Amino acid sequence: LVDADVPADIYQMVADVCIKKLMLSPNPLAQLWLEFGIDRKICKKPVMTMPYGSTRQACTQSVYDFIMEKDQNFFHKPFKASVFLTEIIWASIGEVVVAAREAMSWLRKCASIVSSAGLPMIWTAPSGFKVFQHYTNPETKVIQTLLLGNRVELLIGNHGVGINSYRMRNGASPNFVHSCDASHLVKTVNAAYQEGMRDFACIHDDFGTHACDTEQFQRVIREQFVNMYTEHSPLHELKAEIERETGCELPEVPEYGTLDIKEVLKSKYFFG
Repeated sequence: LVDADVPADIYQMVADVCIKKLMLSPNPLAQLWLEFGIDRKICKKPVMTMPYGSTRQACTQSVYDFIMEKDQNFFHKPFKASVFLTEIIWASIGEVVVAAREAMSWLRKCASIVSSAGLPMIWTAPSGFKVFQHYTNPETKVIQTLLLGNRVELLIGNHGVGINSYRMRNGASPNFVHSCDASHLVKTVNAAYQEGMRDFACIHDDFGTHACDTEQFQRVIREQFVNMYTEHSPLHELKAEIERETGCELPEVPEYGTLDIKEVLKSKYFFG
């Protein structure tokens, strides 16, 4: 987000914190992990998916898969080793990605409150798009019938009934982040179009265009990102809208940090 001589590597930052924690740990598994090797690759997926609602179980699976890929015979009990390192990685992420963890926790609390009232979560993204999060308890029926003379059973599902609080909590953070990413994309393409650009290649939060328009597009991307978070405070707006529409009282929004959002305008590696 801010300018630097080389791109920041948040995955390596988390890996470095993990290594320090392992060096201080008296657990024999800590030394084994140091010998096995801790690098950015093993930390990448847990760090990348955490703001999108990833769980510790998913982190353990990611670590286990890493062991299986690199050397499945190194640990006597690879799953136990995975569970051990998950605790280290999870704590390290919390030290490096402080704000994202706080925002994720806040969104989960909001989802719990709203779903406990039997209501969906509805908010307006910065682009004006209405987000409707409504996870229900699945309802299925088994239908027995005949097909070509053979008895078969068909499992038929519908949209379900009631509110699934578990899915509401786990979906709040990723859906909110996606709504902000999508808003940035919409605002960027619209602004670039108004400046005369006509060809875009966009996938989720990736931006592409012709080489001759790259410099212009990079400027627009940065400007629209800054404008969006200057003109909007998405978490405060979500809180106000949900409280107004549902009557639920949500916890206070996490405090802002010290980042000057306008520094993004000078960051050469922001969506570089």
